[in-house]
Amino acid sequence: MEKRTILAVVLSIGVFYLFSLFYGPEKKAAAPAAPAPVKTENVGAPPAVSVQTASATPTPLPKSVSVADVTVETERYIAVFSTAGAS
Repeated sequence: MEKRTILAVVLSIGVFYLFSLFYGPEKKAAAPAAPAPVKTENVGAPPAVSVQTASATPTPLPKSVSVADVTVETERYIAVFSTAGAS
């Protein structure tokens, strides 16, 4: 490789590293998790299983219900998802 190519790769890695250093997510200290409570009931019995059956025909939505836009907001970005299509 040429010296200019190697220099370009090294500089681009440096730029990505500096960008992630300044604008990357902040690391938060993880709080120690409390141990999960131990359930001693039915030690020898198999666990209970709940089975729900689905209907063969899907239930249509009422016509009065409209699909609203979904908005996702973070500290830096706001994204709006809609069903309008490519308009």
